[in-house]
Amino acid sequence: MTVKVKIDLTDAEGLAANQRGELTNAQRERAIRAARGRRGCLTHLLRRVFLPAGALMALVFLLGGRAPALVVWVLLFIALVVGTEMFMLTVPPLIQRQQLLRRDLVEERLESAEGRLLYARGGYEAVVDNRVLLLPSDPPNLRPDMLYRFYFLPRSGFVLSAELVGKAATADTRAALLEAFSAVFDFDKDALDANRRGQLTPRQQLRLLPGLITVAGDFTPRQLWSDLIQGRIEATEGIGRRLKQPRPYQPYTYLIGARHFVVPARAFEVLIDEWPYRVYHTPRSGILLSIEPLAARHDSGNRDAEEPYDEVDSVEEGGA
Repeated sequence: MTVKVKIDLTDAEGLAANQRGELTNAQRERAIRAARGRRGCLTHLLRRVFLPAGALMALVFLLGGRAPALVVWVLLFIALVVGTEMFMLTVPPLIQRQQLLRRDLVEERLESAEGRLLYARGGYEAVVDNRVLLLPSDPPNLRPDMLYRFYFLPRSGFVLSAELVGKAATADTRAALLEAFSAVFDFDKDALDANRRGQLTPRQQLRLLPGLITVAGDFTPRQLWSDLIQGRIEATEGIGRRLKQPRPYQPYTYLIGARHFVVPARAFEVLIDEWPYRVYHTPRSGILLSIEPLAARHDSGNRDAEEPYDEVDSVEEGGA
C-alpha cells in the first residue's frame, strides 16, 4: 500500500535550496507529477462531465420513449456542444502546462515574489501580482491569513516552496474569507443581513426542504420542520476549528466555540483554524446556513472588540 506524504512547502531544506536558485530532487519529482494530480486532465473532466452526461442519459430515455426526432436531435446537439467545450477547457491547458513544466525543468530557473492564498474555483490558489500560480496536487500547509514569498518555476508558475513573510491585513483576510464562505455555502449579502436579524430567507427555506426526507444522524425531520415553520435563525460565536471524522458518518465538521456543524467537503479547507467566527444556523436542527469571520480580539475579556465587518456596517448605517 502506498502511503501519501503530505507536502510541506515551508520545508527548510527545500526553501534554502530555492534561495540559492536550486531545486531539490523531491521538488523536481513533484513538478514532473504536477499535471497528473488533482488539477490534471481527468479530474477536470470529471468535474465538468455531469452536463453532457446528463444530456446523454436524457437522450437514452427519450429514445426509449420514442420521443419526437426534433427533440432528440436538439438534445444531442447540446450534449455535443457542451462536451466539446468541456474538452477544450481541460485538455489543451493540461498539454500546455506539461510543455511549460518540461521547459522549466530543463532550464531550472527560479523566480520569487510575495503573495498570498485566495479562494477561487473551489479551492485556495497562490496569487502573486494578479498571477495565479500552480500549487502541488495535495493541499499545502499554508494559511490564507499569511503573506508568503513564493519560489516558483517562471513559465508554468509551479510553486516549489513558500517562505513566511508575515500576517496579511486582517480586513483583507476577512473579506477573502467571507467571499469564500459565500461561495461554498451559497449565500449573498442580503441573506447574511437577514440572518444577522435572526431571519430565515425564502431561498434558504427552499434549500432546507430536502432535509425533511433525508435520513441524517445529526437532526430529525421534526426538528427541521419546526425550524422551517418558525423561520428563525440563531447565531453562535467562537474560535473555529476543522474536525475530520472517520467515514461513513458526516466526515467534515466545523467546531465553532463548543458547537459542531456538519459542512460539505468543499467547505472544509475554507475555514482558518483558531480564527473567531459567527455562525448563523437553524435553532433545533443546527444546520449551518451562513458564516462570517470576526475581527480578532485584542482583549479576550472584551467581547465588544469583536465586531464583524465594521466598515460595511458603518456604510449601511450612513446610507440609512
